[in-house]
Amino acid sequence: MKIVAEIGTSHQGSMDKAKALVECARKCGADIVKFQWVYADEILHPKTGFVQLPTGRIPLYERFKQLEVAPDFFFEIKNFCHEIGIEFMCTPFGPKSLSELYKIDPDYIKIASPELNYVQLLSQLNDLVKFDNKPVVLSTGVSKLSDIETALECFEHSKIKSDGKLTL
Repeated sequence: MKIVAEIGTSHQGSMDKAKALVECARKCGADIVKFQWVYADEILHPKTGFVQLPTGRIPLYERFKQLEVAPDFFFEIKNFCHEIGIEFMCTPFGPKSLSELYKIDPDYIKIASPELNYVQLLSQLNDLVKFDNKPVVLSTGVSKLSDIETALECFEHSKIKSDGKLTL
């Protein structure tokens, strides 16, 4: 069993905060930390509604833009994770974030449950991982059984172990 600490975007673009969160996760016994690689354009339309924040009401798209960081942020935090003995996992939300994530060689790639029916993303991921057996975690939290079956079909080399666990 491995314990995954969800960091997501709670670092708010601060490397110091990201490193502090990773250190805290490690001290608490986590084996893996998980980040989210966000590009607003991959997640929602620029004219998607508003969100109420403590600082006021802002367009939701702008809030997601605030969560974007440069690829070197993730490269640095992945290396930091390895320096202190914890594995690095990250969730991409579209083709650009997946491509950039794959270039930094994460320990795991996680697909969020809302993206489980994003067939183009899953097919792109399959094309990347089929030769190196990079571990992939598929979240199924908000999925229908048909979504899970469709997702598995995107991975031509996937195998279900006898214990019911998916190996990609």
